[in-house]
Amino acid sequence: MGTNKIKPIISLEASYVFHMLSCAKCGYDNSYGVQFAPLHNENNLKILKEHERLITVEGGEHCGQLYWLLVCVPASLSSPADKYYQFLCSLFESNNFDGNEVTNFDSFGFRDLNEIYARSEEFAKEIVSISKVMIGNYRIYTNCVWNEAQSKLLTYTKKVETIFEENDTSVKLEKLTGVTPQENFYPIFCNSIDSGAEAIDVSMSRHVFGIGREVEKAVQFVTHEYVIYLLKQALIDTPAFSDPMKYWLQIEGLAAYYYEKIFPGRHIFLENREIIEFYESKGGVLSAKELFLAAIK
Repeated sequence: MGTNKIKPIISLEASYVFHMLSCAKCGYDNSYGVQFAPLHNENNLKILKEHERLITVEGGEHCGQLYWLLVCVPASLSSPADKYYQFLCSLFESNNFDGNEVTNFDSFGFRDLNEIYARSEEFAKEIVSISKVMIGNYRIYTNCVWNEAQSKLLTYTKKVETIFEENDTSVKLEKLTGVTPQENFYPIFCNSIDSGAEAIDVSMSRHVFGIGREVEKAVQFVTHEYVIYLLKQALIDTPAFSDPMKYWLQIEGLAAYYYEKIFPGRHIFLENREIIEFYESKGGVLSAKELFLAAIK
């Protein structure tokens, strides 16, 4: 018997980042944002809203140029998010840094400050403006919101965790895809992201989900994303994730194909049956890599 590798968690940093997006109606327009927006300076929220296109994502359609730097990285950290935004302010406001200084962020694809700066230099003004908003509102969230949110999130997350601990979902999917990951998969649950993008991969192994659905549906949603996590390794030497927007349908369809091996006839994420039926027509003979390459032809 294998070991469950799906480990649901909660995160103060991720919860804060998406709390601010919701309050500013950046990618999320919901009752949560309406409730908590009054805690924050109206002009601060306006700054975020003005830069919405840069800091939001829409599955298969759009990914803001600053989404990775200003949303994904801070939402995936275990250290305080305001310290990260202070680092960005220092870097992009003063343009005075030690290019040989190794940062703590090498897991996100860069090792020195030169590289960070070079990636986003053209948006220096926007990065500083947004980062100052995120610095200035961090303590409001930790002092006024987090304690209550944490309790609600823990209750929900524990229910999801129990289901994964009691069944063999991850083990079955690893057998189906031929991939056994070295690192666990960590679904992060947040309570502020209704009516917007979910299943957001803020790092390779950490994806953000909402809590606005029944626990059983959450388990199914996370399972689908775990398949994507496995496919990133199964398809590593294909063009699949070098241009995920281009191959979104083939990737999502392949994930749906494997998902339905665990939850037959219960897929709730992909309406396009044609791509799933294409994979099914291969009769389980081909590997994940072979199926994908056949699909893109």
